[in-house]
Amino acid sequence: MKYIFFLFLFSTLLFSQTPKEKFTLSQNYIYLANLDFYKKDYKLATKKFKEAFKIHKANDSYDILNAAASGFKSGDNKFARKKVIESITKYAAPKDFVLEYDKYKDFNSDLIFKEIEKNYDFYINEYFRNLKNPHTYFEVQKLVEKDQ
Repeated sequence: MKYIFFLFLFSTLLFSQTPKEKFTLSQNYIYLANLDFYKKDYKLATKKFKEAFKIHKANDSYDILNAAASGFKSGDNKFARKKVIESITKYAAPKDFVLEYDKYKDFNSDLIFKEIEKNYDFYINEYFRNLKNPHTYFEVQKLVEKDQ
């Protein structure tokens, strides 16, 4: 059954053309990566996360932070650091959320987190610098604040 599913994923990847199909395939890889993560096969999970992000960008910061946790646990700290920073620069993940994410709580004392905490403002400013329409973004944020 496992091989049939793998063949399905591979054939979908090979013949996939539309953005919707790529997104679906990417989500399948993320699902499998999360499954491997929970089975504590961190190297395989990291590999699947990398494959998923080659196909389509992440849907949200949770996927990115899960990939980072997998990277930390598999020993791929370079990949993990890159993903933690990406969660901030591309998805505006809040500082406390990033630094206290429960899936990598064993690694919070590492130098990587001290560096990320020190440079968080720089990373979040990069997010705002790359916004396509900052005025609209801030108007929406004001509405969200009023709504709460």
